[in-house]
Amino acid sequence: MKYLHTLLALCAVVLFSACNEQEDIDRGMDHNYGTELEVGYYTSQYDANSKYEYNLVVTENAKGEPTVYSYRVGKPGTSDSAVVRTTFVSEEMAYDAKTGILSAKSSNTYYEVAGELFICKLQNGNMVYELGYGEKSDKATLAKNAATPTVEGKWQAANADSSVVYNFFLSAANAEGAGAAIVSKNGGADEVGTYTTAHGTTTVTVGAATYTLAFNGKFQLVATTDAETLVLDRVVSEPEPEQFLPIFGGIYTVNASLIDANNFLFGGPVPMDAVLYQSDKYAENYAIYPFINSNKPMYFTMDANGLLTVVNQGTGVESQYGEIFVSDILSAYGEANPQSYYDSKKAVFNFALAYHVPAGTFGFFYDTFQLTEEYTNKKEANFVKGQKTLREVVKLSENARLMK
Repeated sequence: MKYLHTLLALCAVVLFSACNEQEDIDRGMDHNYGTELEVGYYTSQYDANSKYEYNLVVTENAKGEPTVYSYRVGKPGTSDSAVVRTTFVSEEMAYDAKTGILSAKSSNTYYEVAGELFICKLQNGNMVYELGYGEKSDKATLAKNAATPTVEGKWQAANADSSVVYNFFLSAANAEGAGAAIVSKNGGADEVGTYTTAHGTTTVTVGAATYTLAFNGKFQLVATTDAETLVLDRVVSEPEPEQFLPIFGGIYTVNASLIDANNFLFGGPVPMDAVLYQSDKYAENYAIYPFINSNKPMYFTMDANGLLTVVNQGTGVESQYGEIFVSDILSAYGEANPQSYYDSKKAVFNFALAYHVPAGTFGFFYDTFQLTEEYTNKKEANFVKGQKTLREVVKLSENARLMK
């Protein structure tokens, strides 16, 4: 994140001082960008290389403080088509009137890391948008949108004396502008209802309560009931849980031979059919299931060079000291060799494992997982860019660290 901050700060001083080739290098001398970034709704211009449309709302929160939030919408034909996710809500922000640059920060984003947003105002009224998170960023050129922002997503509000805190969730609307609504008060039970949107007004009906929602001139979403008026604050969307998708079938061979005082625990080699899974969010995360006698997968990671890390994975086999776990030798004991690695030439995962319990280690053994059948993985294109998928690692066999 430090590198990103340095890079974005440099952009703010040098690159964003021009924003594009048509803007003057010395923005402050020739242009007047106004004393503040005017409230409004902005949407990204068409970009054939992006899966998403990016949206920015400059507004005020319920306390009357300036704030910005952004959300993305999946483009038609993509796996996230029409899916709305609020990616950023500012916690602190600053605007430089001389350069027309707004910067904002948040400790929490949809991407599960802190985020920093830079907005560069152009003379034609458009904006350059960059949301940095971790070592990645969302970038777009935004233009003012005469429509109103979506109400879909999570919102929060409090009554006048803050004795009641409301949480609203509005799901995706159908073609008629209707969708499901969930409202809770003070962290209590969710009340489920419906909502409809027509002519810029959204009506939420939950039980006997009705809330009328509409954006005002400051682009605040205001909810009106018979008893009170609430200004709703946008809430960052919760990230989807990590899912593991099957990518290869294969044979896992247990080579451990273990006996304790009470039982004959392992009598390797024992081959068993299993499936290799890969995370749809973090390309370095893998799992093998079924795994020995456990009702859970064996989770492990693989880096770009094919090196494997396994940490405290249960086998489901009970010894007199409790369940036996496995860890790669490097992780468990700091030994540099032997390492666990993926042999791309033979399509074999080689696991140099310590079979252990909290009281100690039974021994070191070399288990293998031989790939035999490739599965169709529809979501592979969505793996985190810049990290290596299994297929990419296969192409990097010359970089793999092979155990001699």
